[in-house]
Amino acid sequence: MNATVVYMPITTRNPKLHNYIQGAKKASGSGSEFKQLPFYCCALSLQPFENPMCTKEGIVFDLLNIVPWIKKQGTNPVTGQSLEAKDLFKLHFHKNNENEYQCPVTYKTFNNHTHIVAIKTSGNVYAYEAVDQLNIKTKNWSDLITGEKFTRKDIITLQDPHHVSERNITDFHYLKNNISVLDEAAEKKKAQVSYKINATGTTSRVLEEMAAKDKLKKDAAAAKASASKTPITPSFVTTTKSSYNDASFSRGLASSSLTSMSFTPVSVNESAVWTDDEVAITRVKQKGAATLQTNYGDIHIELLCFDAPRSCFNFIKHAKEGKLHDTIMGGDPTGTGKGGESVWGSPFPDEFKPNLTHSSRGLLSMANRGKHTNTSQFFFTFGPCKHLDNKHTIFGKIVDGMDVLTKLEAVSTDEDNRPVKEIKILAITVTKDPYAEILNDIASKDAIKAANSAQRVMEKARKDKLYLAASAVASSTDKVGKYLDAALGKRKLDSSLNTQESESLVIPPKKQSKTSGFSNFNGW
Repeated sequence: MNATVVYMPITTRNPKLHNYIQGAKKASGSGSEFKQLPFYCCALSLQPFENPMCTKEGIVFDLLNIVPWIKKQGTNPVTGQSLEAKDLFKLHFHKNNENEYQCPVTYKTFNNHTHIVAIKTSGNVYAYEAVDQLNIKTKNWSDLITGEKFTRKDIITLQDPHHVSERNITDFHYLKNNISVLDEAAEKKKAQVSYKINATGTTSRVLEEMAAKDKLKKDAAAAKASASKTPITPSFVTTTKSSYNDASFSRGLASSSLTSMSFTPVSVNESAVWTDDEVAITRVKQKGAATLQTNYGDIHIELLCFDAPRSCFNFIKHAKEGKLHDTIMGGDPTGTGKGGESVWGSPFPDEFKPNLTHSSRGLLSMANRGKHTNTSQFFFTFGPCKHLDNKHTIFGKIVDGMDVLTKLEAVSTDEDNRPVKEIKILAITVTKDPYAEILNDIASKDAIKAANSAQRVMEKARKDKLYLAASAVASSTDKVGKYLDAALGKRKLDSSLNTQESESLVIPPKKQSKTSGFSNFNGW
């Protein structure tokens, strides 16, 4: 027996869902597909934001996405209207222990059905019910966290569940008009075969970590193999105790004397001597810190002295000498992009590390004009710049003052890519100098060594003085040859005494008595 099966659409079985979908379609226009943008996503990249910036209409963008768009298009990508960087304000979202966005007052977790608002003056984000109950109804026009004053117009709606059509992705201006959000370099990268692998991010990061681990393993194996070789027997080699500033390489006099007739032959290699600055560069282990005072605010940076010791030493010494003060270009006193020199007077080599890449915002890196041409110029990154890896040395990062960097990035530029408003480094204050600690330690050890050497010289002089004083007391005359005459007199006296003593010890012969012939019978 055949049974007839009737399939009912899901919307028929669930009238509420049917009404919701029909209402969404009606709100977004007949025939168009409704796609709601989540509140935690950038309206331009459609991906979760990291540095949320908001417009007066409540449209949220990520800073790294909207600033390049404004510089190129000058419009709001959602509405198509004119938009400038100064029209944006930063949002401050709060999260709970589970890393979920929530209202900092009611502790209510945000979702796609939460009425979310932001206060324009402070940038803090709240649930609407908190602002409605504690601000609007009580007429308390102060921010619930910071206490900043605001008006009713400063309450910006980010998400209203009763007006979901405003967050319909299909109605966004740049999507309707098919305006690309990628620049030329990104489009070329997208055309490559490896784009899909790199686009995920996680795979690329895993591959980079694997390559770094393989390199470390190879370096460790090479070092172990080198250490396992049998050393030369030092039986006939005279070793001397090395000084703290002896380098690991020689002065090259032996090789020079054997290859050039103008050098005196030298058969012993002597270690080269490092300066105290070079010793400090090789010994540094701690991080440094400095503060850049600009005409837009202060930027606090952390210096990676262990990873880039020469770059950090160069930066710190220039900052302490005041050579970086009152400059309009990082590290260039001339402001032309071609000035500046290192503390050694000549360019110094690059310092690349596999763990340091241009993968984030706020990194401090050396500017150069090619391989091993670092002098004094530096720059900050506004975002990931992977194409600069193994070309520019990273030697620091911003730890506080990202808002100042945002202000600097928002300054417009002219046709020559120069800012239309003056950006100036007023002063650089070094708050932590690990090199100075090492140099002070070396100076104290040198002082102790010099004091000990002076003490030995004084002790030798004192002993010599006592010897001369004793010799002067032993002699009562000042004529020439007094010590010779005294020695000769002593010898004569000793000779006479020895003669008398030897004579007294000789046994005299026994005298024989005269007797008659028959009185002694010993001869019989």
